[in-house]
Formats: sequence, C-alpha cells, structure tokens
Amino acid sequence: MNKDALLQTISFQSDDFKIAISDRMSSNSKNAFHPEIEIKLFYEGNSIQTIGSKTIIANAGDITIANPYEVHANIQTNLHSGKYYIIMIDLDFFENTGLIDTDLRSLLITNGAAFNNHIKNNSRLNEIIMQVIKEANEQKEYYQSIIRNLMAQFFCLLLREHLYQGKPRLLTTKEIKKVALIEPAITKIFNDYSQNITVEELSSLCHLSKYYFCRIFKEVTDDTPINYITRHRINIAKAMLKDKSKTIQEVATLCGYNDISYFYRCYKKITGTTPRK
Repeated sequence: MNKDALLQTISFQSDDFKIAISDRMSSNSKNAFHPEIEIKLFYEGNSIQTIGSKTIIANAGDITIANPYEVHANIQTNLHSGKYYIIMIDLDFFENTGLIDTDLRSLLITNGAAFNNHIKNNSRLNEIIMQVIKEANEQKEYYQSIIRNLMAQFFCLLLREHLYQGKPRLLTTKEIKKVALIEPAITKIFNDYSQNITVEELSSLCHLSKYYFCRIFKEVTDDTPINYITRHRINIAKAMLKDKSKTIQEVATLCGYNDISYFYRCYKKITGTTPRK
C-alpha cells in the first residue's frame, strides 16, 4: 500500500506564511498524517480522537496536538460531538525569524521528539490561541507578524512544559511505510470496535501474513493487535459511561462485550477501576 493513501496535503495562505487556521465541528474522519503540526483547541462539547495508539477524549478547554507524521483521526458518536479551532503549522514557520532558539524540524523529525498529545485546560496556552484566532479573523495591519510572535510564544511554552520525555518516535521513510501497511487494520478497529475482530481478519485486510502483520503492528503501535483493540474499546466505554444515559450492560454491548464479567475485567485492567466507580 502506498503511503500517499494516508498522507494529507495541507494548503497554506502563502509560501512565506505557512499556517492554516479554521473553525470546525467534530465528525468522523479517516486516518491521516502529515509533516505539519496540528493543534486543536476545543471550545464546546467534547470529542473523541485517536493520535498514534492513544484514544483521547477532549473536553472544552483542552488542546490536542498531532506531531509530524503521527496517524490521527476523529471519531464522532451521539454522545461526543464538539467544536474546535484547528491550527496547522509548517515546521519551518519560524525559520530565519530568531523567534525560537530550537530548530523544530531537527527536534521533531531528525531526533524523533514529540509534544504531549493532550493538554488539559491550560489557560495560558488557550488565551494565546484565542488571540491568534482573533488576529486571523480580523486581518488588521501587521496581523501576520502578530500571529507569528504569538505562535512563537506558544511553542516556547510547549518546549518548556509539554515536550514528551519518553521513547523517541521513529520517523524514517521505512517507518512511515510501516504505518501505511497496517492502516486498513487500524481503520477497521476504529470503525467496527463493537464487532468481533480477529487478528486473521486484520492481517488479511492488510494483505500480510499473520506473523508479519503482528510484528509490524507491534513496531508501529507498541502493542499487540488484541491489546490495542481492548484499549480502544475500553476508552470508548469510559467516554460513554461518563454520559450516564446508558447502563453498564448497554455500554458493554455497544463496545463489543456480550460477557459483562469479561467487560469488567478488561475495564479494570485498562483503567485501574471498575465501570461502576
């Protein structure tokens, strides 16, 4: 499978001002990745999205960040439909400006560092984004310079407080191709988590042998296919249970668990607590 099936092309206002800003509502989207950084500030409702192997429930006031070449998608449910501002920004946005001492391209691509994917209710960062939105909407004199300076402040705070300190991500061409190889399986898991999904079915979708599929899946997601499915189902269940409009049995069934006892065991294993609590 060609990686272009996942690769998303971002359109910018101009070649010397590579930032795209818009206002959107949560909706289902296919898995995608791109070399730009994607920043979302949720301002109404909540939303479920996946970034890499994580399933994130973002509430109003939260920020999510998809780092360069991180596979991500939106998941819309009847219980989760939010509104957000989205900022797409090129890694060379600050080049030759002297606004940031760190080379973002070198840090995030060459060295495989990453910003935290989920930042909860950070008033300082949120205020900066709102100022960027205001400038972008009004487009008064020197608005581009103001936006560039505001985003420099935003990234300096990210570098100081929200740079992930875990294992560096592998972003070589070879690794990106591996993501593309298992993309049909990840899409299947996201869309059909309520159904019975087997490893054989997933490997067949990717046109790979079961052994090779499991190996590549583990390299890309840091988890086995079965554990990945379980984690995704439980994260969806956790979101549904917070709404409290459905019983635990109903949530379990909607997330693919007909055996309530097994659902309890899986939920406790993933979250450390019970569905009832």
